[in-house]
Amino acid sequence: MVTKEEREASTSAFMLWSYGEQFLNASKKLGTPHLPALYLACHGIERAIKSHLRAKEYSLDALIGIRHSIAKALSHARDTGMRKPPVRIAAVLQFVEEIHRDDEYRYPHSLVRAIEVRYFLLAGAWALRAAAPAVSRSPASVSLSVMRYRSTELMQWAESQAPSRQQRQAIARMQKALAEWNERQTE
Repeated sequence: MVTKEEREASTSAFMLWSYGEQFLNASKKLGTPHLPALYLACHGIERAIKSHLRAKEYSLDALIGIRHSIAKALSHARDTGMRKPPVRIAAVLQFVEEIHRDDEYRYPHSLVRAIEVRYFLLAGAWALRAAAPAVSRSPASVSLSVMRYRSTELMQWAESQAPSRQQRQAIARMQKALAEWNERQTE
């Protein structure tokens, strides 16, 4: 059996950061709209933010005490020097907080709320990048430039998944046609 001290010593900030990156990359591979992709992305965001806290000397028990609350983790991280997320990232993080805290993706139901996984990946890439300065200064880590490169690569992929103007117009036309068809069916 692993002792509390061994567990504490074997859970570094860089390990949490790496797990966050791995969860986010697994989410990217699954893609949208798969529920497992969204679930993995939520955990990736959580791990990325908690890696900053671990680098700032938070104990493993303290991190476990935060549970799955993105808002609490981010609040603690901001108190310890993590930069404030941009407005669009903050909006995604608020959405992630609500669904992750309430286990909506862990125990799915017919009314599950979802947005495209690319938004989760943008927020996750931001969290990895924001945690990188603190984590890179912790023992058993890689350089800050490597961590920034790895998070930028994820962010660029997520941004490249945005639908083009033509695709957005086609979706709007399809939604309008579907609404008209549904209306005719109820008459």
